[in-house]
Parts: sequence; structure tokens; C-alpha cells
Amino acid sequence: MARLVVPPIDRFKVVYDPIYGYVPVTKVEYAILQTPAMNRLHDIKQLSLAYYVFPGAVGTRFSHSLGAMHIASRMVTQLLQSLELNSLENLFPKIQQPECVVEVVQNVRLAALMHDIGHGPFSHALEEIMIMNLKKNYQDELKEALARFGVKEPSHLPVHEYYSCRITEDVIAKLSESDLPTECREAFQAVNFKNVTALLTKDPKPSQDLCTQSGLKVLRKVISSELDADRMDYLQRDSYYTGVPYGRIDAERVITNMLIHITPNKDYEVAVHERGLAAVEDMLDARFKMYKWLVSHHMVVALDQLLKQAVASLIELNKDELKKFYWTVFGSGEFADTDLMWLLSSSFKQKGSPFFGLFDRNFLPVSLLKRPDDHKKFQDKVENKLSKEITEETFKVKLQKFSDQVEKNPTCNLNGVDFRVLFTLMPRSSYSLVEGQDTVWIYSERSGRLSDLTRISDYFKAINKAWSEFPSYFISYVIPKKTKDEAKSYRDTITNRLVEQIAPLT
Repeated sequence: MARLVVPPIDRFKVVYDPIYGYVPVTKVEYAILQTPAMNRLHDIKQLSLAYYVFPGAVGTRFSHSLGAMHIASRMVTQLLQSLELNSLENLFPKIQQPECVVEVVQNVRLAALMHDIGHGPFSHALEEIMIMNLKKNYQDELKEALARFGVKEPSHLPVHEYYSCRITEDVIAKLSESDLPTECREAFQAVNFKNVTALLTKDPKPSQDLCTQSGLKVLRKVISSELDADRMDYLQRDSYYTGVPYGRIDAERVITNMLIHITPNKDYEVAVHERGLAAVEDMLDARFKMYKWLVSHHMVVALDQLLKQAVASLIELNKDELKKFYWTVFGSGEFADTDLMWLLSSSFKQKGSPFFGLFDRNFLPVSLLKRPDDHKKFQDKVENKLSKEITEETFKVKLQKFSDQVEKNPTCNLNGVDFRVLFTLMPRSSYSLVEGQDTVWIYSERSGRLSDLTRISDYFKAINKAWSEFPSYFISYVIPKKTKDEAKSYRDTITNRLVEQIAPLT
């Protein structure tokens, strides 16, 4: 049976990328790359404050967005060519029209290019501040956002993704002719941006006319899934910039083995041929290791928490600063990393500030818990204080209560010395085959059926187990006016003080 022929990208310009070499861009993409909203991403660091620990970690959301677009283009092309034409028409009714093929590929590329355009300063570190802004100043809009992403609690809202949708629809899509390069205007105005944002949300029935619901499900997998373009790019890019080896995956092996499989129930599932199983295992292993040793490095976590507390204190001093964490501000190209650091420095860049470590490495936080064994010893101390063993669930309840206390008041006093607690709770849930959850399907040519990754890969089961057991809480502290070396002498007494606080919590 006939297969779809996907024409090459209508290249208008090329951009040189350190990971992939020359990346072609179309006229529409070139026009978007010129906008203030997109150029703002040059000043949003991909890994927040990780450069304090890994000096090379200065990659930006701009370069990551270009890389994700490049990977997404490869993925959607592979998937479109994996299915026979008569079956493909059930996903994209007009797919045999050349302009439809071009539109499908272009929209996926645009969704990947703009998937992070809504990030606030320092990427994920300050998303709670963005949600706080919606709660306090835009309550009706928050309700709409929750519905659009299919979540009930504000804490579960992927707020930067929501901002990305709003900027795409209400800023990028509404660019006037005077905002666009002359040679790009016609191509830009032909884009239906509702079809683009339909790929970014979880809305079950978004306003779009590009494909059926099954087709939409397939395209969304390219943008957001366990094996999406976003992850394939940031693993390689973060590895490149930090110098750590964990993220060096064989993305091409995964992509070339991707396919659309039709189940007996006529469901269309994105899967990877069993030939690519080892590359999938390595990719998921790389992601765990990057989180374990890079994103969850004890000092990276402590600095992100210090930044978050500094911003909260800044807002207490001037409540209007909260309004800057809004998509209309980001969409105008304003308020990125440099802007925020300038604001913080004007208020906290003095030796007596608990946030001075953001500007002087001598005053970095002191980590109480660095390695998994430290967490075990800390729980033992809590149990010794109680004179009894407690379950893991009971301990998690105590930690959550402690987290609530620290959020309300992070300042403590010990023998007349004030110190600020930096507590971060990062709950982890292992991958599992659950209805409605993203599933990694492996296709067996011999049996002609799909199997969930956990059913056929003992290697992945071991990775999954290690991921679920990796410590999910971090405790650090800073003492105003004392350097990190000076503050270390208080480690044992502060540890005992915190144990006394946590043990009785219920």
C-alpha cells in the first residue's frame, strides 16, 4: 500500500546549532524568531541557577526551542510516513493534499518552537510565583486555565504551558503587517494558530480543524510525552552545556523506530519498534540520571529555593512586582533573568541579607542533606526523637507539614542566631501503566502487538525502581552575615533543631 511522501522543509534561512548543525527555518518561523516574545528567551536560562554549580550551564530557552522544533520535525515526518495512506486519512482527512501535509508539519514545528515561550525568569524555578499571580489577580482566568489543561488544583497547572498558549494566540497570532518581515507576511498570515495551540493543551475538544481527535492525540505525543521532542532535545543540550555525560542519547535511533500502530479497537497509538528498545531504555535512564545528579543536585535545589524566597520577600516589599509574572508582560518581551536579578540586587545585595548568596558565592547555602544516605540518617534521627520506628508514609506527612510551616515562615532562631531554612519537597512518582497516563509502547513485529515498557524491560524496571526511591526532599540553610564556611559550624545543632520541629508533626 502507498505511503505518504513528506516534502522537505521550505527552507528560508538556516541557524547553526551546536547539537544538530544547520537547522532550517521557514518564513513563518523566521518571522516569529524576530519577535520580542521569542527573543526574550535568549535571557531565560534553561537550567535556572545551575551555573553556580556547573559553570557551563548557561544554555537558553531560545536555543532549546529551536532544537525542540528540529527534533519535532523529524518525529512528525517519521510518524506520518509510518502508516499507510488509507489509514492516515482517518487521522488527517485531507492528508493527500500537499498543502495539508505541509500544514501538519509546520504546525508541529511551531508548537515545539513556542512550547516554552511562556517561561518566567529562571525557567521552572518561579512557576509557583506565576500561579500566585493568577490566584491573586486573575481568578476568572485561572479557572479557564485549569479547565483548559484538565486539572482541578492550581498547583497542578503547567502554568508556563498555559502562558505559552496565551502568548501564541494573543500576541504572536495577532502580529500586524508592520511587525513582520515583508518577505514573511503572506506565509505567516496563512497559519491558523488555533491549530498550533491545540497541540499545547490538554483540552479534549480544542478549536482546530487540522485533524480528527485521534490525529490530535498523535501530534500531541510529539510535543508532550515520555518520548517527546522537548525531552530529546534538553537531555542532549543540557549534557552539552554542563559537560556531564548522562544525557548523550541516541535520539536518532529512537525517532527512526517510531511508528503509529492501529489496535484492534481502532485506537491509534504512538509506539517504538522493538529494534529501538535499547535506545528508549538509555533515554529514560539518561533522564533519571540528569535529574539525579544535575537538576536535583543539592546546591542547585537550594539555590532555586533561595531565589524563590528572595522573590517572595521582594513581593512583600512591593506587591506590584507580582504583576510582572504575567503572560502579557512576557509576551511584550519584558522581564527575563537579568531584569529579575537587577530587581533583587537593588533590595538584597548587601552582606546582611539572607539572599546575599545569589550575588556572592562565599554566602551560598549550607546543605544538610547531600547524598541518599544522609536522608536515611535524618529519618533515623526523627525516629530516635520519637523513640519508635515510623512508616515512610508517616514520615512524608511530617515533611509536608514541615514544608507548610517553612513556606509561612522560613526564619528560625537558635541560641540567638537567626537562620533561614531552605526546604524543598519534590515528590516523585514512578512510571506505571495507568489508564489515561502517558504510556511508552513497544511494538513487536513478530507478534504484531504493543507491550508496555514495564512489561518487557527488566532494565527499565530497575531504573523505575531507583527513580521512585531517590530522595525527594532537600534541606539547606543560610545564616545572614556568615559565609558558607562559617555557617557550616552550625550544621549539627541546626540539624537537631529541625529534627525537634519535624518529629511531633502530624
